[in-house]
Amino acid sequence: MLIALIALASAAPYNIHREDRYLDFSYSWPASLAGGPRLKAHLQKLETKEHRRRLAYAQQDQQDSGPDFRQHYFKGIWKSQGASSRLLSETFSYAVLSGGAHGNSGSLALIWDRSSNTPVKFANLFSASAIPTNLKHHYCLALRAARDRRRDGPSPTGDWPNNCPKDDDLTWSLIDRDHNGRFDRIKIEADPYVAGSYAEGAYVITLPVSSSLMSALEQSMQRDFEIYRQ
Repeated sequence: MLIALIALASAAPYNIHREDRYLDFSYSWPASLAGGPRLKAHLQKLETKEHRRRLAYAQQDQQDSGPDFRQHYFKGIWKSQGASSRLLSETFSYAVLSGGAHGNSGSLALIWDRSSNTPVKFANLFSASAIPTNLKHHYCLALRAARDRRRDGPSPTGDWPNNCPKDDDLTWSLIDRDHNGRFDRIKIEADPYVAGSYAEGAYVITLPVSSSLMSALEQSMQRDFEIYRQ
């Protein structure tokens, strides 16, 4: 009975709102992020760290700006992208206003290993502990096509905003499109300013899990994925 109550408590939705003269801060996740108390504790630790960082920045801005200071704003929401028997895939989207000319937005991802109750880096899903070159190549091609459509014409190659972003500047997450307990898509998000100007917004690319990607996975992870079928 006690175990059941703990499980229910950890699966409850989480919504927190803190506001003072410096910062209007909101942070939440749904009950569907049912990863147990260790995942809940991990997310709460992230929330506490984010609030402290945003509050400190707002307080410093108030000292620097004096009477021109405007209250900062932060709102972040975790969402589930799917689950296998071993892995949970969560993404975090946030909006922020911190005294500049306009607000901004961004993303994070969390892959949670339920067998060890620890987060897993996307690159560590693969046997080489690195993102496969073929996957990055297909991403760069898809990003270039998306840029061309958004910019109404071919983009030149070269430095930012025309280069392909570094792996660590992108948000990599897993998607279970048909909710059958196996991931079949990879979602790659480039936040504003990462792959283009603020006016271009974020670039979100999804790529299918292919046979070559399956073979690149760590063997113990392969059962949590399947080849994408249209």
